[in-house]
Amino acid sequence: MRWLPVIILPLAFAGLVFAQDSEDRTYRFRSATTEKDYQDLSTAVLTISGLKARAMDTATLELSVRGPLEQVRIADWVVQELDRPAASTPPPPSNPYTLQTKEPENTIRVFYPSQIATDQSFNEVMTAVRTITDIRYVSSYTSHRAMLLRGTREQLKLAEWVLSELNRDSPQETYVFPEGRSDENQVRVFRYTRGDVQQFNEVQTMIRTLTDTRRVYPYIGKRAIVLRGSEEQVDMTKWILAQLDKELPSAVKTSSGDYSLKGGDLMRMFYFSGTMPQKAFQDLQTSLRTATGIRRAFPFVSARTFAVRGTATEISQVAALAAQ
Repeated sequence: MRWLPVIILPLAFAGLVFAQDSEDRTYRFRSATTEKDYQDLSTAVLTISGLKARAMDTATLELSVRGPLEQVRIADWVVQELDRPAASTPPPPSNPYTLQTKEPENTIRVFYPSQIATDQSFNEVMTAVRTITDIRYVSSYTSHRAMLLRGTREQLKLAEWVLSELNRDSPQETYVFPEGRSDENQVRVFRYTRGDVQQFNEVQTMIRTLTDTRRVYPYIGKRAIVLRGSEEQVDMTKWILAQLDKELPSAVKTSSGDYSLKGGDLMRMFYFSGTMPQKAFQDLQTSLRTATGIRRAFPFVSARTFAVRGTATEISQVAALAAQ
């Protein structure tokens, strides 16, 4: 059966309306097979265009809007791009649509992230992209794995880079913003594939705790961690993951070398036997915290690793107690 293009139904006297400042438009969605599809498409149209719905009908899959001509044209473009049959393989990103506006967020694109099997993974990727790029206008067509973004050209360039890096098995590049933007001027995608989901979540929480990085977002489906921070925070994360990428000692206590921060703090990992009972490890890390008063410490329970950040004196105190 031949696929029919989306039907865009102008209301009565359309010829007269086109000549005025605002227009009416009714869209009948052809690709929506569920109420969720209809809601996704409607939300995408309204979010990206800034229009308000005049009427929504889930029975006929129609959405009616009215607004300024420029906004209606945006809505037309969104529908034309999204209301298509689902593809067996992800299509390439859409061409940019440039708005005739003074707002900096004047570019729209649709991206189709690759290798995403579940709705949860799709939502994780979309959350990471939205928060790392600071894009305000984000919408999705979940069943089609389509991500619709409206932002500045630089934001969309970063979004495309993040999606490309997430698709790599071994991300190695760092995205660096132009000088003078902010302290959070670098973005990096890391992978941690050891252990299970619990261990992965412990690792990304450890990174957030030790590096004081606000923007750390996990993509569990590919065991990827998307981080935006300063150059030092990115380097600290590299060091943390390198220390964790090793086998646990069988029956001895060991520790990593020290990582020196610009402000004078040190970071160190203390490794305990993989055969140590979980309760014994929990009791030990509690006693180390209490005795030393160290604030930045993270017990990586599943790997029997105690990670700390503090002054040279605090690190020495932890080392002395851990060796007993």
